Amino acid sequence: MGRRGRAASFCHDVTSKQKKFIKDEEVAAESAKALQDDTSHVTWVMFGYVPGTVLSVERVSQGAGGLEELVHTLDTPAGQGWVRFAFVKVMVGDSTYGFAPKVVMITWCGAKSKLSEKARSSMDRMLVKEWMNLYCTVSAEYPATSPDELKCTDSHVFAVAVCVVGGG
Repeated sequence: MGRRGRAASFCHDVTSKQKKFIKDEEVAAESAKALQDDTSHVTWVMFGYVPGTVLSVERVSQGAGGLEELVHTLDTPAGQGWVRFAFVKVMVGDSTYGFAPKVVMITWCGAKSKLSEKARSSMDRMLVKEWMNLYCTVSAEYPATSPDELKCTDSHVFAVAVCVVGGG
């Protein structure tokens, strides 16, 4: 099989794995579309492993409170044991050229999360991101293990920093 054949095969495998990987895809897709929709109040969506397995993920929560609410959700004793894939909508730009919404992916591995989930998350984040890109463009990625890494006095500053580093 030539080089192109292997690449096409990999792309097909990712697509078929995504379909099996996302549990209750209809609910997840509604959340992803809401994140992209400028008229929606949804500003973040979070996915996590289905309890008892690391073979699939599901949408575990969403909110309208932006980065601050997302950080508050992660900054709990339970949150320290989670591996989560979160997407947050932030505004990037300035008063001269205007502002544009960007979606940033945060891969969260809490300090007390299971080693097996942490190890698996490095590969699974790619599947989750590819799936999310079907509904909205993910501009940047940011790994985090502590709420302090995500806390900013201004989510605009966070967005600029992440998008510059991530190339979004």
